[in-house]
Amino acid sequence: MERWSDNKSRPGDSDLMNWLLENRRLPQSILPGSRLAALVDEYRRTEASISFPRTVNSMDEREVEKAAYPINVRGSVDAPGKLMAPGFLRLFPDHGQVSESSGSGRLELANLLLDPQNPLTARVYVNRVWQWVFGTGLVATPDDFGRLGARPSHPELLDWLALEFIREGWSTKTLLRHLVLSNTFRQSGLVSEVARRLDPSNRLLHHYPTRRLEAESIRDSSSRSPGVWIRRSTAGPFCRPAAWRTRQAVVQRPPRRCRPPVALSADVDHGPTQVSRRLQSTGPEASLRQTGRHECSGTGPGPAQ
Repeated sequence: MERWSDNKSRPGDSDLMNWLLENRRLPQSILPGSRLAALVDEYRRTEASISFPRTVNSMDEREVEKAAYPINVRGSVDAPGKLMAPGFLRLFPDHGQVSESSGSGRLELANLLLDPQNPLTARVYVNRVWQWVFGTGLVATPDDFGRLGARPSHPELLDWLALEFIREGWSTKTLLRHLVLSNTFRQSGLVSEVARRLDPSNRLLHHYPTRRLEAESIRDSSSRSPGVWIRRSTAGPFCRPAAWRTRQAVVQRPPRRCRPPVALSADVDHGPTQVSRRLQSTGPEASLRQTGRHECSGTGPGPAQ
């Protein structure tokens, strides 16, 4: 506290001070009429006058000239190929709008992807959300809707959800509400022998598929053990030890060059890698890591001790 008052704080001091304040370990009473009370009142008035910032990341292309870029031969930056102008896949209707644009073509591409007459974008997104909720999408290959991909188990349902998703303003919250309030979601996880024999993969959704807890939930649950405190709102770097101990996984940045301990045994995909579905493997390493020291919560003795 003396370092803090002298403006000589060290890394980690701010986290400790916040914890002391949140847990009421420091006196927070203000004497009425004191100079501190006047300063706090002025701060509160100033804070209340500041509107909540509402910004959207965007690109300004008003003074950008349209340019062509070389195609790297076999992906090598040292072997540039011929120049290629911006374009779009020819199998889509109106693909020429992108190449004929006077700008970069990004606006035309966005309009084509979100055009209500192009249901592919909505179908792909709805299928991903269904996969997040039920474990397997209506199309079992979420990254392949082509001829090599799997056929939808319920094509009419997929079409209806996609059309409703567009009609309701592309609202993910509304889509999730439709799914979790459905009878399919509220089914029991018990499986009868007849259903197991006729539909072992549960493609007809005769029961709710029980699934393994995700790595982020395992980590946050273990961090609630006695003696461990966790901040729920402050975002920060994922891989620093202090941040790993004190922040919920949902507000942390995804790892790129390092992976937290629980991710090594809970099938978390590597940061730069894009995957449509996480792998699910079972091995003794997961149990050993979760019951060992410093592995699950990243702080203090493990649950086994």
